[in-house]
Amino acid sequence: MVDLKAIKQKLEGSEGLVPEDLSEDTEKLIFPETCTADVQRIQYLEAVIHRIQFYRALLASLNYTSKRNLGNAKRTLTTCLTLIDLCKLRIPLVKDMKVAFDTEVNRKLMHDSPPRAVAEPESIEAAYNEIQKILTQLLEIVSLPAGGLTLDDSLSFISYFCRAPTSAPLHSLVRSVLVLHFTHGQKLHGRTPYPTALIQTITNAYPPASSLFTSTDAFIKENVNEFVKMMATSLEPNVVGGGVIERLLIVAGGFNRALGRRNLGKLARDLESIQGVTEGIDGGIHEHLAKGGLFTPAKPLVESYYLSSWTYEMKFSILEDYLMMGFELDLYSEFEYPSVFWYMDHIFEMHIGHLNRMKTVMNRTNPSILELLWQFQQQADLGNTSGGGAAAKKSPKGSKKGGSQSSMKPLSLDSFVTKALSTVNTRDLREALLVCKQLIGRGNMLFSFALQKDGFLTHPPFDFYSHELSYNQRFKLFLSKNNNNNAYNMASPVPQSFQDFKYAEAQFLELTSLDLIQRSFLFFEEAKQVLEFLGVLFGTC
Repeated sequence: MVDLKAIKQKLEGSEGLVPEDLSEDTEKLIFPETCTADVQRIQYLEAVIHRIQFYRALLASLNYTSKRNLGNAKRTLTTCLTLIDLCKLRIPLVKDMKVAFDTEVNRKLMHDSPPRAVAEPESIEAAYNEIQKILTQLLEIVSLPAGGLTLDDSLSFISYFCRAPTSAPLHSLVRSVLVLHFTHGQKLHGRTPYPTALIQTITNAYPPASSLFTSTDAFIKENVNEFVKMMATSLEPNVVGGGVIERLLIVAGGFNRALGRRNLGKLARDLESIQGVTEGIDGGIHEHLAKGGLFTPAKPLVESYYLSSWTYEMKFSILEDYLMMGFELDLYSEFEYPSVFWYMDHIFEMHIGHLNRMKTVMNRTNPSILELLWQFQQQADLGNTSGGGAAAKKSPKGSKKGGSQSSMKPLSLDSFVTKALSTVNTRDLREALLVCKQLIGRGNMLFSFALQKDGFLTHPPFDFYSHELSYNQRFKLFLSKNNNNNAYNMASPVPQSFQDFKYAEAQFLELTSLDLIQRSFLFFEEAKQVLEFLGVLFGTC
């Protein structure tokens, strides 16, 4: 019998294993009967060694990840991905053993639970590809900046990470690591306390609001602390957690998509109540500042309404995700597309209007990304017309028109991008992506109305079907009412009733199908221009 300790030493050292190191029983497990040549036997042996090394690196990476030792986790995950490629090279040597994994393992672990079969991969290659995808996702998580991200950037990362085509659906292990990484120790990234992260996010969005968090006025401090406590700590005395902030992070990345969407609806209803309380806090601060003459220029009438504005903005993001996830989960029937896209457009319109209103409040003068796009197009047009072509030759020498053309030299692409990047930030990027979502949504809305007009999208012909009942049920989150006063449970953004939709539908259907399709194409083209510009702008960073 071979000495296992000696094999382990050779495996970890530089000598490596040779067939002579193995016992007869081990040889029967590794080598087929037809494998007699040393060259073939070494190939099988290398395949075993690569798998052993892979499993060791995998266990080490999971251990480092659970302890948030991100440097070693990144190193071992990179090693895993290298070794799994070597393992895939030897797949032709592998023999499929059906008894190696029991698909009803859950029943054995929990005897009183009903049998729940585990989906088997289609092939060995598919199993390796699935593991490789999981490891790639884990590597992306542990490769985030060591200092962590802001709360806004964290939510954006989780949202787009969970929706990437290669990560749908996320494995439960990846979701667990994602939540652990962002909520460790009841701190954002295990570094920034939730109250601090909340304050940073609000002041980044609305810089004048920093005066509220640094104020020494006792009344302002008391009200601001009440808001921070409500958002960043648990209101339950026996529950330890980060309140709404932690719930946002967990709901965004910690559940499968179906349960995540359900929890988003609950969170939106909670934020509706919190927004009402926050508006009361803002109103009290506003009245206090007005009486004391403590307003700062230049927008005194809306100086103190930053807290409820940020809460409102957060609720918009949740409602948008809630509606868009319905497409991911195939919840909408095709005949519902016109109403769903129409309601989404209403949410996007209200969100963009809120952002523009806050820009006015803050008296912001920096150009938005859409304004930069217009400048970029002007620079491109100027470059095309000032290159010495026919137009330039027709300009009389010394004329004002010719002189102005010669003095306006277009910037090079690199110069324009450098100039533009000095005025934009990640918030500008999110606003531009929001506009893109609205443009794409409007294009889809008009196209779906065209399909409806031509009879491709029809409602069910059943006698028991009611279009109004279906609409009210689909948008129940927005349209449910309080039994006591018959008021909408979600008062903002303004709910759109079935009658509102039918009025808008009638106006769209007055157009011809060709007009609707042509207009939808224009919206798609605008969205394409914005996305291409974003690629130029941020692709050079």
